[in-house]
Amino acid sequence: MKNIIFGAGRLGKKLYSILGGDVDYFVDNNIKLHNTEIFSTNIYPVNVLLDEKDGYLVWIAGMHVDDMEIQLLELGVKKYCVFTPRKKMFSNCNCLLEDYTTSEKVTNTEQSWNKKNDNKSMIKYINNNVDKIYKKDLLFRWVEIETINRCNGTCDFCPVSVGKDIRERKIMDYDLFQKIIDELYDLHYGGKLALFSNNEPFLDTNIIEKAKYARHKLPFAHLYTFTNGTVLTMDLLLNILPYLDELFIDNYTENYMLIPIVKELVEYEKKHPEIAQKVTVHLRDPHEILTSRGGIAPNRKSIISYPKEKCLLPFRQLIIRPDGKVSLCCNDALGKVTLGDLRNQSICEIWYGEKYKKIRECIYRGRENICLCKKCDTFYDF
Repeated sequence: MKNIIFGAGRLGKKLYSILGGDVDYFVDNNIKLHNTEIFSTNIYPVNVLLDEKDGYLVWIAGMHVDDMEIQLLELGVKKYCVFTPRKKMFSNCNCLLEDYTTSEKVTNTEQSWNKKNDNKSMIKYINNNVDKIYKKDLLFRWVEIETINRCNGTCDFCPVSVGKDIRERKIMDYDLFQKIIDELYDLHYGGKLALFSNNEPFLDTNIIEKAKYARHKLPFAHLYTFTNGTVLTMDLLLNILPYLDELFIDNYTENYMLIPIVKELVEYEKKHPEIAQKVTVHLRDPHEILTSRGGIAPNRKSIISYPKEKCLLPFRQLIIRPDGKVSLCCNDALGKVTLGDLRNQSICEIWYGEKYKKIRECIYRGRENICLCKKCDTFYDF
């Protein structure tokens, strides 16, 4: 299969190196680059793809992914992959410990959180992007696979912490996990892939084998997970780390004290500083005031609703529960909305299916049109 890189800038050059030079040519929208070369490889206008036949894969390697993806779809290009650089995507921290104690202290009130979170520029950005991609049938860029639907944490803000979780206990069997990863492989998936959702991933005793399979099949996906660290050991960490791009340990304790595994990890890092390139520890308080989680965060009372605003998550995110059912989004912690079942449907059948289309139509018209979204104060786009 031919490799064609869309984007002859910094990301395109980096991808060329990763592919070992196995690239037929570049395409780019910058007319100044047309009919020139980099790495002795030609750069052409994007519309040359109209003359391509079967047997090629276009790699999107640029910052304006939405526009580039829409452009490819308008040209009739169906086989493409979004290149995700190998770097920390969720943390700017170059050290192991990232101290959140000054920015997200428990002393925040709901009122102060609401004021801080009412980001008009971000809301405008979200609304504009939904307008742009609505009905464009873009592929998701963010997948969360919850392989076990349990957490052993006691955080006040979480609707599935110990004592609050009303879900029936489920663990994803390995065959179903393989089916999901194999379908992502067929889609040339290269976006974000989280081996967690609303859970503690290391309660799944088979999580390392699942991470290994995902890494083998999806070498270009950004594979990561979050954990509270309480069931993590150094052996588990060192065994799973080769398969992950990032691992986050949310160290939830009163007064921001380090839990035993983090203390051990800090000592280990003194002799192995390279571990900080993949691992980040967040010092967190279990009594934090955070988003409303779609209105079901147990420690939220004063919730601001945004009935007329839109949301990008139904256009970006695929959330898979342990039984293969697909949830509305990451804020649907209890799985109240089911958009499909991967035990008897394919990913594409669900993602491009009527239920998702209806959800996107509703959210395009405003959050008030979906029950779970009426009290949601989440505005972000990864």
